[in-house]
Amino acid sequence: MSYFIDTKGNIGLEVRNLQVIYGFHEGLALGINSKYSFNFFDKSGNVVIETPFAEARSFSEGLAVVTTSERGFYGQSEAKRGVIDKSGRIIFQDNFDKLYDFSENIAVAEKANEIFFLGKSGEISYSFSKDNIYFDSNYGVKFSENLIAVQDVKLKKFGFMNKTGDFVIEPQFECAANFSEGLARVSIIENRREYLGFINPKGEFVIEPRFDIDYDFLRNTNDLSEGLAGLIDEPPTMEKNPSFMFINKNGEVILRTEFFYASKFKDGLVCVWDEHKNKNGYIDKSGKLAVPLIYDMANDFSEGLAHVSL
Repeated sequence: MSYFIDTKGNIGLEVRNLQVIYGFHEGLALGINSKYSFNFFDKSGNVVIETPFAEARSFSEGLAVVTTSERGFYGQSEAKRGVIDKSGRIIFQDNFDKLYDFSENIAVAEKANEIFFLGKSGEISYSFSKDNIYFDSNYGVKFSENLIAVQDVKLKKFGFMNKTGDFVIEPQFECAANFSEGLARVSIIENRREYLGFINPKGEFVIEPRFDIDYDFLRNTNDLSEGLAGLIDEPPTMEKNPSFMFINKNGEVILRTEFFYASKFKDGLVCVWDEHKNKNGYIDKSGKLAVPLIYDMANDFSEGLAHVSL
């Protein structure tokens, strides 16, 4: 069964006729019905927008990215990507290969060998060649603190670009995620090991790169959320797997857990996975289990509710 639970583990909404794709953002969650139609529904379970689109994503800044499928001149299917508002009206669309969510009034789009910064009417503000820059969707393609993480293709290093397309923090990092709560997590290679640290918008290290993340920036580190960032406590050994710990903005270890994986704190709780039970639950900032380890699948809290399944 599929549910949305509150922070006490009580069922806030049971979802019967939809496969949930994304949790609540801007008051709406997204699911797909038995006819493969994407539906946005509210916290009462009422469908607010029923779409005919081939794909859809959550709302961000009042707009949701959707994909339409149309028949081309030779009969083959051609995808067009665009955005809709909360009435379901298409604001703009084009044959983009990729279109990311809006953040700080800008969306990144890709088509053929070009990358664009788009405004909310679909207008192009700046364009770039893929021969020069690369955005890694694993780390989030969005502006934060007026900056966005981007890789210089030739240098194979990440830096941070502003909204006019200029590098304001030069490419120098092995990996980089976008800013969150004033700091961005980045990694460097030293003595053939990858170390994690956090920088400010000036590119200065606030938390020095001293955490060995075992060459797995994606799984073994998380952005700051509610003042804490999660990362592995140490690389794995033959005797044990690593577990997640949480540091504050000064780099001090605030919480150590026994769990192989933990997500980001949302609404005071963080989703954890117990590798021995193969179950998910939630702990609070003291490390106390707040919602039992009973779920086969669990997502972060958002707007007071988390999507889980049994």
